[in-house]
Amino acid sequence: MNSALALNISLSGALGVIAQVGDLNMGQPLRHSQRVARLARMLAWARHGDGEHLRLAEQVALLRWSGCTANAEGFADLLGDDVDGRRAMLDLTLGKEEMNAVHQAAPLAVVHCEVSGEIAKTLELGAAVKAGLCHVFEAYDGTGRPQGLTHEYIPEVAYQVVLAGDLDILSRAYGLDAALRRIREQSDRRYPAYLASLLIGNAREWLADLEAPSQLTDHAQTERYVSLTLVGDVIDLKLPWLAGHSRQVAHVAMGAACQWGLGEPALNEIGKAALVYSLGRAAVSNHLWNTAGALPYGAAERVHLVPYWTQQALRPFN
Repeated sequence: MNSALALNISLSGALGVIAQVGDLNMGQPLRHSQRVARLARMLAWARHGDGEHLRLAEQVALLRWSGCTANAEGFADLLGDDVDGRRAMLDLTLGKEEMNAVHQAAPLAVVHCEVSGEIAKTLELGAAVKAGLCHVFEAYDGTGRPQGLTHEYIPEVAYQVVLAGDLDILSRAYGLDAALRRIREQSDRRYPAYLASLLIGNAREWLADLEAPSQLTDHAQTERYVSLTLVGDVIDLKLPWLAGHSRQVAHVAMGAACQWGLGEPALNEIGKAALVYSLGRAAVSNHLWNTAGALPYGAAERVHLVPYWTQQALRPFN
């Protein structure tokens, strides 16, 4: 087998696929992070006009959940179901006791931020993206995690992304008017009032604009290519006992294809497919993956949906 084969993907493709992994693992609809990236970009433009800050908001939004597979096991231990539990956490339906436990579990936020920061570093996205990712759980009033920083230490892009995420999630869960009331209530608590007001004043128009085709990232950004092995590593972080699994699957699959006499184009496609074949696993709770013996009634259906989620998540990148 030709070890020099490069299993690469465009930077925009890598960001998009990693975002889909995060959406599934956080119990969100596919393309949620794409919507958040567009909303964050709109908010950044309304605040500062054109400039590099638009790309910054977009990339932080797409990678916001990139560390969530790394602490999935911890959330499974804490909430019983890392996927449904985090969905409930985001749409504010998680019980008070469970939510208090989440707020006290600072190490889980640390892991998430460290991993997402390392992913940004590996993708060579710059210090500002890494800083934004490391502060998305902090709050304006200092009650956030993991460090409890106050607003003067939190980059504005973190607020832009959190506001965009809250708008998308809460408007879907409660309707737009109720979502805006909840966002207004968090002014100068979760995010600065000036930025919340800017979002609230434009929210209806911006949500309508999401129905138009996406125009994320200019063409120059999509021309740089990165290794797809990073995406496989992010997928594998979901379960501690899967470390290195996707790379090994790709190695074995490409070795077999080479023995069959397939050429480099086919080897490349097989290697890429092997690295992401289990992406849909992110949609299933770690509790089920860690179950010894037969799965409980109904649970097998969720596992059977893994190929479906993989296909749907990768469809935009075919």
